[in-house]
Amino acid sequence: MNSLQSSSSINIVTSNNISQLISWILTKISYRALQILIKLEIQFPVFSSNSFYSDRLNFFTDIINIGCKTTYSKSIICAIHNAIVIDEEIKRELFREIDLNELITEYNSLNKLNRFHNDKTLINIMPFTDYCENVKCKRTKLGIKFSTTAHIIFLASVKPCSIFNGICPNCKCIYGPTTIVDPQSNQRIITISSIQNNNYIYFSGDLVYSKEFLSMFSNNLIHAHTTFQGFTESYLNMLIDVHGHHEPIVSSNTLAKRMEVAWIYFELSRFIFLTSREESIVLPKSLQPESRYIFIEQNLPFFHHLFNTFWSRHRVFPHIKCKQSSCSAVMLIDGHQKSNRIICRYENLTNTNHLELGPVNQGCPYPPHRSKSNEKGKNQNSYYCKHHIKYMNTSINQQRITQSNEYQQAVLIDEEIIRTMDNDDMCNVYRNELKNDKKSRSFGVLVTFLSCGVVIAFTESIRSEGCRRITDHLLTSMKSGAVMPDSLVYDTACTLRLHWNNVFNTNYMKRTELTEKLYNLRLVHLHDLLHDLLHDLVDNLRLVIDRFHQKGHKRQMCKQFMNPNYEQNRDIFKHINTSVCEQFFSFLTKFRTSLRVFNYPTSSLFNILLFHLKNAHTTGININNFGLGQSYFANDIKLHFISPCISENIDYELANENSIEAEEEEPQETYPEDYQQDHEEDHEEDHEDDHEDDHEDDHEEDHEEDHEDDHEDDHEEDHEEAH
Repeated sequence: MNSLQSSSSINIVTSNNISQLISWILTKISYRALQILIKLEIQFPVFSSNSFYSDRLNFFTDIINIGCKTTYSKSIICAIHNAIVIDEEIKRELFREIDLNELITEYNSLNKLNRFHNDKTLINIMPFTDYCENVKCKRTKLGIKFSTTAHIIFLASVKPCSIFNGICPNCKCIYGPTTIVDPQSNQRIITISSIQNNNYIYFSGDLVYSKEFLSMFSNNLIHAHTTFQGFTESYLNMLIDVHGHHEPIVSSNTLAKRMEVAWIYFELSRFIFLTSREESIVLPKSLQPESRYIFIEQNLPFFHHLFNTFWSRHRVFPHIKCKQSSCSAVMLIDGHQKSNRIICRYENLTNTNHLELGPVNQGCPYPPHRSKSNEKGKNQNSYYCKHHIKYMNTSINQQRITQSNEYQQAVLIDEEIIRTMDNDDMCNVYRNELKNDKKSRSFGVLVTFLSCGVVIAFTESIRSEGCRRITDHLLTSMKSGAVMPDSLVYDTACTLRLHWNNVFNTNYMKRTELTEKLYNLRLVHLHDLLHDLLHDLVDNLRLVIDRFHQKGHKRQMCKQFMNPNYEQNRDIFKHINTSVCEQFFSFLTKFRTSLRVFNYPTSSLFNILLFHLKNAHTTGININNFGLGQSYFANDIKLHFISPCISENIDYELANENSIEAEEEEPQETYPEDYQQDHEEDHEEDHEDDHEDDHEDDHEEDHEEDHEDDHEDDHEEDHEEAH
């Protein structure tokens, strides 16, 4: 019998009338005591043991007296308990939980036409603050107003909610759950408090995301290499498994696209507040793709500055997980092509940011313009971005395609360097600067690591990897704020050394403070290199070939001076894992499907966030520790700045092309403005075609890389033991 035993005899109420029973109970104990008793009965079921009954009665009585600050006797608690549980109908009625969500849903369905009634939900999402944060408003109290209904995405459930905004009566700014919308500047603002002191992330629309949900995706991204599409499909199917019949409010594809935008802004906010001196972030009011892409591209140099500055100095932070013997001791550079993507075929674009190098071939990073009329590349427009379609059509019609002076100069420089280096004096391992891909694909990313495995800089490789682009990458990283060690590991360091000694202090690499700081080498002729190289390596910047690629180099300088195990280099590289690049790229290869879906500039931002999260995991740094960067090196962090988009320069240059006459332009097919989104949606189709051609090669390369990584780890362990 499910009752508590007692030796006392008290009349037990057996009436089925619930009102009479409750009235009798409330004459004996308080309503709170009754609530606690019901909770205890549910939480602690009955077992058939006399000693258990006695202990259970004592436990219930003590908990009720503690919770109500009373001195009820065991006999009273026993009698009331027995009165409740002795009749199953009474027990069911008292113990039945009320589903407010169900009642409110029914209420709203009966009042569909009344907007006021439709704001009633169990969860109200309020503004992140009660007062205006504008200095001029002096913390004016906000007026709260209902905005819309939505659904909250929790870890294991989706629940309806009502969203309320706060409106400042003075400046008219609208305070939402996560952002401030300024109607005068037409901007959307995120502050530290709106992210830090908030359990919900909401930008627009009818979906709200719990912090735990977005954080769960971040961890799944790093540790399980999940995609947005895969994550949302898994999530919606989990809801069906847990809750039985569950009709999703959106499809997995729609949820993936909308969650992607929210996640990018959420992680970007955490990244900026951790690494910068900023207390707020200004976003465009509109979250439509075109506005989003312009915002991202204008801010990319600032994001790179924060990334390079913060992670190249991470050694100063206390309690990091890096090994002190190898943390930041050496830098390593390598390129990763598995994340290549389809790009515009137009090549007449150069990087002129470094006067030290002269113009460097860059190419157009934008994706080809896609529409239903030119699917599968049937139309030449499918090869070029929307900025170059009009120019190429006009140029082809006029049989005249012009090239800028900078582009012609960059090509001549590359050709001359290749002629100089491609001879018998050259190392047997080198990369051709002029290599390009007939499929108009990018060449992945060029990444700089520290010896502890932390990424400190990267650039997207539109052109193939070569000495000029390595140099451009290093100078860009230094100017962006990266602090670099004086020792460099690169799989063709010999070629880089020969190239630098050929071009240093010439028009191809002018002597400046930065080049002096980076290279610190005197100009030597190739035939003098072997005589002077040892002293340069010992006293100045050291370049060596990583151990894995060492076996492919046959030249004497490669076997000695460029060898990390060479006597003069041994002390520096003794505890350095020179296969950090290969091991990280083995991790990055698992994201190649995700990385190929993104187009510039979103691709660069996704890489920043991905590398940032990976670095945080490697070092153990808490990404919610806002203000960490400015606490240690505030003077090295620049205030927010924006830069022009590449498309602005393209449009300006094309507008000034004398060969294009406005009155001769033929009418072109009108395409949607959201060219990048169209391309992303159609990208899977192209990817399937390429996948059929390249699947076997890629699979074999992946297998070889994984095998080489494993082999290298074993080799290094054996080598250290032998040493």
